[in-house]
Amino acid sequence: MKASLVRSGLGRGLTVVSLAVWLPCIGAAGTLLISNGSPVKILVPTTDLGTGWRAPSFDDSGWQEGTNGVGFEAVPVEFGGVVIADSEADWSIAGRQGENNWIYGFYDQTADLERTYTADKFQPFRRSDEPWGPANFWDGSAWNWYAGDPPWDYIGQTAIHPNGTNSAGVEHWVIRRWRSTVAGPVTLQFHLRKANEWGNGVTGKIFKNGVELFSRAIAGWDQTGFTVLIPTTVAVGDYVDFVQTPVGADGDGNDGFDGSYMIARVLAGTLVEPVAVADTLTGWGSGAQGENNWYYGFWNKSADPDGAYNPTTDFDNTDPNWTFAGWAWVLGPGDPPWDFVGQTDWHPNGPDPIHWAIKRWVATADGDYSCRVQFAKQNPWCGNGTTLHVLHNGVEKAQFTVAFNDTKGVDSFVVLTGVLAGDLIEFALDPTGTDGQPGDACDGSRLVATIYPSAVPWMPSLRPLINTDMQSQMLGANASVYLRFPFTVENPDALETLRLKLNWNDGYVLYLNGVLVDKKNTPTVIEGSTVADSLADWSPTGEQGYRGWVYGYYDRSLDPDGTYGLGDLTLFSSYWNGSGWDLLPTAGAPWTELYQETAHPNSPNGGPVNPDDPATHEHWVVRRWNSTVDSATLECRFKFRKTNPNCGDGVTGYIFVNGVMVYSNTIAYNDSVGRDDVVDLPEVLVGDPVDIVIAPGNTDWCDGHAFSVTIFEGTPSVPWDAAATARRTATGPTRVPTSLDLTEFLPLLNRGRNVLAVQALNVSKDDGDVLFVAELEANRKPVAADDTAVTLRDVPTQVGAELLLANDTDPDGDTAMLVGVTPSGLTTAGGQVQLLGQTVHYTPPAGYTGLDSFTYTITDASGTPVQATVNVAVAPGQIQSIRKTAEGSYVVVIPGVAGVNYTLQRATELPTTTWVAVDGPKQVGAEGVVELVDTEPPSAQAFYRVMMAPAHPARQ
Repeated sequence: MKASLVRSGLGRGLTVVSLAVWLPCIGAAGTLLISNGSPVKILVPTTDLGTGWRAPSFDDSGWQEGTNGVGFEAVPVEFGGVVIADSEADWSIAGRQGENNWIYGFYDQTADLERTYTADKFQPFRRSDEPWGPANFWDGSAWNWYAGDPPWDYIGQTAIHPNGTNSAGVEHWVIRRWRSTVAGPVTLQFHLRKANEWGNGVTGKIFKNGVELFSRAIAGWDQTGFTVLIPTTVAVGDYVDFVQTPVGADGDGNDGFDGSYMIARVLAGTLVEPVAVADTLTGWGSGAQGENNWYYGFWNKSADPDGAYNPTTDFDNTDPNWTFAGWAWVLGPGDPPWDFVGQTDWHPNGPDPIHWAIKRWVATADGDYSCRVQFAKQNPWCGNGTTLHVLHNGVEKAQFTVAFNDTKGVDSFVVLTGVLAGDLIEFALDPTGTDGQPGDACDGSRLVATIYPSAVPWMPSLRPLINTDMQSQMLGANASVYLRFPFTVENPDALETLRLKLNWNDGYVLYLNGVLVDKKNTPTVIEGSTVADSLADWSPTGEQGYRGWVYGYYDRSLDPDGTYGLGDLTLFSSYWNGSGWDLLPTAGAPWTELYQETAHPNSPNGGPVNPDDPATHEHWVVRRWNSTVDSATLECRFKFRKTNPNCGDGVTGYIFVNGVMVYSNTIAYNDSVGRDDVVDLPEVLVGDPVDIVIAPGNTDWCDGHAFSVTIFEGTPSVPWDAAATARRTATGPTRVPTSLDLTEFLPLLNRGRNVLAVQALNVSKDDGDVLFVAELEANRKPVAADDTAVTLRDVPTQVGAELLLANDTDPDGDTAMLVGVTPSGLTTAGGQVQLLGQTVHYTPPAGYTGLDSFTYTITDASGTPVQATVNVAVAPGQIQSIRKTAEGSYVVVIPGVAGVNYTLQRATELPTTTWVAVDGPKQVGAEGVVELVDTEPPSAQAFYRVMMAPAHPARQ
């Protein structure tokens, strides 16, 4: 359990049926170095302290003492359940099965003769160190059935896709499985919606230990979907499966356009959602003006002299050309203008004239409200995006902008306080896109707004996480606050993983013992001289060598060693299209493109490479700066982010100096924030090449991105009074949960005192909320011991997880989980092995006798995989004979596996739990037979069994 989230407290608008008393750290991975109750030293700076405050030795005795969970919420928001598990926040960016107690896999319904799901039919996706392929379903950013062909099973951080019977003839359900670390009543929050508006839909299900708790189908066009609360009771070790199937609302199991978004959470206690007072979906009714207090109109911004919206005079729903077309209110008589307002879909107009499309609700009662806003693009094919304004009596309370192709969009809450009956709550669609321009090409968008009388269980209030309130010190004074979390490590060398879990708003910079380890939404000031800037130095005419920069690509498919080196850059020659470099100016592959900031690599997408066809080659795009200075102190600021966050498998950024890699980092397919890193460069001389490179993942789908570099001599810093450069994330919630793998920074830890120093940033000194909560976990991986098993020729056998784990240990006392077997599914002798649920199914090779083996993988909640071997003896058959000697002994003859030891055990009755060893262990010789003797058999009756040694069997 996340100790940083263990707090009680409930909003007045939330009905609480029961709330468990939760114990912190149940099932936690390793040792919590910083936890919910940890002390923290706090300072709101009034002047620049330099860099010394980040070091463990800094004297912070004069700083304010506080408790972990620092921030404030100037306008208190009533809140709902405490989060125990969150599929989005707990996502393993490294693709580790079991991390944060989540396992990812599928159910093959076609192969199931019973066609009924149970917990033991769950198959975890295969994971190994091999490249993305049949033995490793992790493609670098998501679980993705290899490769490019059906089955289409896919699980990303939120994106998900099943496989239907029309694809490879199999129906696969895709599953996010959570292993409970707590005992008591919980509420399962389940959100599922389509990512597009095509196909026949999908079905979402929830199972607990294989028993179905919930099932609901959504239509193919339903990009709103559902969010439900399902109360249940769990025990430690229970499995909760959140499932997507390809079966649509029409009952058909085909999988056309089944891409969806899923978020699953586990909340403490039994929670009931309050009833909404209004929503755009059901409030539409027949679409009549005033029905359910909803009105539909537009604002002609271009014709407004002051250009400022006034709800009393500027809202227009009486224009004679504003008519109801049966499905929407449309501004006629022709097109353009393109204004229309429908139940969920709508469209503004721009740029001449600029029209906002508006949905208005007239409040029915006094009070505070919370409004859930689900806003996204409906048409992802072109345009520049749109902007949603949420207004209370004309005063803007929130603004959200989505990119042209962002069909996932925003799912956020807006707090509306002091609302009086008759007040105007409006949702206005503005044609202004992410580039700040009001063009309306392809501006079709989608909105569902739901208004509640107070909070709902997933309301993102900060208050339950705040232990030290800083409103009086920060609000109006400084957007930044300095935090120092001290912690002690007895033996740093014994630690194997280090993970930092955060809840934050709106930005931060992290230093571990004075060294920068991560930052989000922070401005960087460069103190010194800039020697190269890829944006400022760009040649508008495509001149290679302009200001020291050249541009090209690396054809990895034609490189015999597949490793980028100094001589591997191919310069673009005749590929300038007037604004950038494009290897194929006409539409089509290869997609190798490089512009002033944006670019796109190319990949064969798993297909064969044709040496004569560049479209089938893997191309990395390269900006090369040939140094104009001699320097041993150069720094390189490297920024890269996805510009198309809707699909693909992410991209990787590299920096090479003289052909030697000095930096590498990968961002996910949907990471529109990306990386902003400062890298120390080794010494360079005039003319030395510095290559800034972007490579595709295993595919180049949707690999559009932006990347730029600044090379400077000096020191980058974040000002002491800095404000966050963005409000949380572009479309994210108030509270942003983040999990960081800091294992690479383990060498920074001291024996004894350490300090995590943080500069937490608000979006401005006058912004109404800020938060920073840290939970630092150190872990030692579990220890897996080899096991033995025995079966007979042509006889499959099964081994339960409890047997395999019985001789495995964890130095931190964590609970181990079985998450996989040999990824290929093939044993060393050619048999088959499969993990279904928590049972290993082994089938020996046909007709085979002898020794066989396979591996199994365990982990704890850290997600660190550890493997051991199961050695299987496949024996020829049962006991061959039993004979009695003249001396009264019994001789048991058994065919066995040469080189394997066997022991004879006896019982005097069945059933029994008491077996007595009477002979052995004895090793089978080359003849394949062993004789075991009971020299003192009982006078009445005896029952015998033969066991394979050594003593710890997985199955005998």
